[in-house]
Order: sequence, then structure tokens, then C-alpha cells
Amino acid sequence: MRLDGIYRYPVKGFAGQEVPEAALLPGRGVPFDRHLAVAHGGQDVAEDGAWTTCHAFVRTGPYQGLPLFGIDFDGAALSMSRPGGAPVEIPLDDLAGAGAELAEWFPGTRPRLVRAGNGYWDYSDAGVSLINKATIASLGHGADPLSFRANFYLSDLAPWSEFGLVGRRVRVGGAELEVLRPIDRCSTTSIHPTTGEEITNVPALMAREHGHIYCGVYARVVVGGRVSPGDPVVDLGPAPGAALAGTEPSNAPPAQQWPRPARVVRRVRESTSVISYWLRDPLAGVRPEPLAGQHVRIHHGGRWRAYTISAAEGDELRISVKRDGVMSGLLHDTAPDELIITGPFGSMCLDSETSPLLLVSAGIGITPMLPMIRAAGDRPVTLLHAAREESPALWAEAKELLPEARLFRSPHRLDAETVAAAADPSSSVYLCGPVGFMRAMREALVASRVPDSRIRQEVFVSPLASSGERTPPPEPGPFRVLFADSGVEAQWKAECGSLLDLAEQAGLSLPSSCRAGACDTCVQRLSGGSTAYLTDPVLAPGNDRVLLCCSVPTSDVIIDA
Repeated sequence: MRLDGIYRYPVKGFAGQEVPEAALLPGRGVPFDRHLAVAHGGQDVAEDGAWTTCHAFVRTGPYQGLPLFGIDFDGAALSMSRPGGAPVEIPLDDLAGAGAELAEWFPGTRPRLVRAGNGYWDYSDAGVSLINKATIASLGHGADPLSFRANFYLSDLAPWSEFGLVGRRVRVGGAELEVLRPIDRCSTTSIHPTTGEEITNVPALMAREHGHIYCGVYARVVVGGRVSPGDPVVDLGPAPGAALAGTEPSNAPPAQQWPRPARVVRRVRESTSVISYWLRDPLAGVRPEPLAGQHVRIHHGGRWRAYTISAAEGDELRISVKRDGVMSGLLHDTAPDELIITGPFGSMCLDSETSPLLLVSAGIGITPMLPMIRAAGDRPVTLLHAAREESPALWAEAKELLPEARLFRSPHRLDAETVAAAADPSSSVYLCGPVGFMRAMREALVASRVPDSRIRQEVFVSPLASSGERTPPPEPGPFRVLFADSGVEAQWKAECGSLLDLAEQAGLSLPSSCRAGACDTCVQRLSGGSTAYLTDPVLAPGNDRVLLCCSVPTSDVIIDA
């Protein structure tokens, strides 16, 4: 690995500057990086330069043209210019004097220039951000490394391999850093750094093609020193506690979402078509323990797919992969030694009740049933499984766990009458298998007086094949928007932007991350009215739920937020 370039961004959200070297100090970032910011007046800024969330500042997402503003900063003097305008000298000892000029540049705000004590980074602990240029190149679609606004740009390492640095210490020049976590990307990465135009919806592209929205890593300086382009980047080994520290900021993404390389410690052929992979998870002590029924995502060869966790032991997770589809075939054919994973995810988890369990599966759908049987404790459990093979994958393990489990040699032999006979209205029922199989089983159970609310199933859906391009609002407004939980009411017009933009303009700080319909962080319940998406979400939320970052009202609406 090698340090290819060093950048700082003197005014948060505005253009960056390449610098020939940087003197790093413990606990701090690149000197004068995110040193200043333009507060828009809609949210409070902490006193005395203390760290403040990016939502309080003018930034690239809502203000797409910020890269076109000129910035000239040498540590002692600041000059700023709007596109096509003359430079304005701003005395660093009188930041308030810039207010009138900023108000003209950003109408509708109450802007003022503020100074950070230690950098207005996106996270309070994220002193230095690192980008692997090979990863950006692998994204394609015209993605520009400078759109990712990193401090350090790295070369001479494989695409996505930077994720393996999380929880480790590295030496760069005369400094040493501990890598805390991967970087979740937002819509800023979609904006070209010199034209200010949207290249492509990068977070949506990443979520759709790679199954996550992470690129690059955050680090903290633990040993100071000078760094320069051309310096080698040396992996010094594990940094105890670094990854755990990466979870501590309240706004940091949860560890189960972080992509990380898992070592394939063993492979077990379960049947002619199924191979189990045991994966050693480097974040096992940091992310939540998997619940029975949850899954991980595997990201490999430019593709991704979800696989149920069929067993978990210590820091190892097992997935059982049937040769079916491109990704599964790739795993069977290439036998990789390492796989990038995220998770555990999934809401089809074993409940905490004491009622009887009825587990109904077909084929590879047996995978979530095994951890559920293990976690069932003293609950009565019935397993009905359909398979075509004479020795189906994982069946011997199921019989060992539950000797009374019943196998049906063809899906058509596990019929509605058999399921109905095993059903009890008080049972908790879990289904897993092909979509048609689950539909037939659900109909049979409901016909047997099992309440639909007692039946759980999960379908792994593919991301929508949308372009990620934004469309104009279908209605100009005005519409009344009530954020019911907060008691805040606002009027939306087309110029307000998305519902998330409107919430922030009204002084609310709601959960958000990518601002591009890719991560689900901003999902809220819509309890009244109707909305439309300006960007198709990568995975649409369920009924009565809406992604605020890419939606607008088409009537008066009530949002439970």
C-alpha cells in the first residue's frame, strides 16, 4: 500500500485542497481539515467549536453546486467566491463579517461562518478518512475518487481490501493510525468535484450492484508524525479496541452493517448440490450475536446475495449454499478463501414466546429451521420438510436435533392436509422455501384457523433495477406536512426538496445516511396522505412506510416522526 495524495477541506462541504504533506497529531486530523463551516441557522451549532452534526451546515447534498465555489486558504487567510463571482476576503479573526455575503449566496437560510475546535468531521471520532483508488475504479459508471472527499488516497491494494484494515493499526510515514470502521457513503459522492453535476446516484448504484453503501475507512491518529505522498502504508497488526471504539458515536452505523472480510475456515459438502461454508467473522466480538433465522450478505466477484445463517459457533458463522443462480454457482466454482460479509440481518427471527413451534420448509429452506430448533429450548417443535433428494442437505443434522422431524420426498407430498393436521391456532409458524410453496402453505394454515399474524416468512428480494435518476415532483404543492411524534408542522413546496430536507428545514434531526434511497436509515411510518419517490428506492419499504430522503408529498401527509 502507498499514500497517493493528501487532501484537506478547509470549509466543510466546499472544495478541497491537495497538500504536499501533513503534520499529524494524536486525536486530530489533517491540519485545517473541516476547520470552518457555514451554519445554515436551521439547527443549533455547539458552542466553543465543539463537534456538531453535518445537518447543521450548508453541505453538498442539499446544495449541489458547492464544489463550484472557490476556496483559497493558507492557514492564515481565507478567500471564498461563488461561481462566476469575485473572491471575497474573510478575516479569520472576524468570521461574523461574512454573514451578509453568505446570506446572498444561500438565500432562505440564516448563514454564519463558524470555526471548529477539532474539525467538523462527519463523525466526532473520524479524524482521517482513507479511500482506496482501486475500489473507486471498480465501481465504474464515471465515479470520481475526488467526489468521495477523502483525506488520504491509497494505491497499490486490491479493490475493497481496505475493509480488512478495520480494527488494525497502520503506519503512514512517521504517523500511526488505528482504523475504526468503514465509511457509509451519502449522495455527495454523486456530485462531480469540478462540474457540480450529478454523475450517477452512487449510493444507489453501490447498494444495487454491491449490496452495501460503504467505501473507504475512517481512522484516528494515535502516534503523530509527518506524512507525504509516496509514503508506504504498513499494516502493523491488530489494534485492540479500535473496532469497538468505532461503534461508540451515537450516529455511527451499527457494526453488523460494516462490510468485512471473513476467512473461510472450512467447507463441508452437505449433498450433491449444497456446500456449507464456515466463516470466521472478524467483528464477532463487536456486532450483535445472530438471532435464529437471520442471514448474512455475501459480497463477492462484483455480486451479492443473502444466505441464511444455518449455524453459529463462537466467532464462526455457517452458510449452506445450494448451486442455484449466478452467485451460488460462483461460490461453488471458485472456492474462495475469503468473502466480504455484512450482517446479521433479518426480521424472521424466533420469537420469545412459549407457544408450540411449527416449522415448515422445502429444499434449502431448511437452513433457518436448524438454529430455530437449537434456540427453542423446552418449546414443543414440529418440523415438516420437503425435499427431492434421497439424502437432502442438513437433514441428518435436523433429525439429530429433533428425532420426530418428518421428511417428505417431494414438495407435492407435503400437502395442505398434512400441514393443516399439524397446525394449532396457538402455534408460532415459520415458513421457508420457494415462493409458491410458502404461498400454498400459508393458505392451508389460514384455512386451518391459524391467524395470519402467527405465520412468519421471509423472501430475499432482489434490488430494483432502477437507474437511480431523480425525477421532478409530480405535484408542486403546497401541502401540509405534520411530523406527528415531534409535533412539528411544515408547509411543503417543490423548492423545499425531499421530505427529509423539509424536516431538517423545520429544525428536526431525523435519522438519515445515504440521502439516495439506498440504506433505509430514514424510513418512517406514513399514517396519512400520499407520497411519491423522486428516486426509486433500491429496496422499497413495506406498506405505510416511506423513505424520507427521496420522497415528496402528493397530498397533505402525516408522518410518525
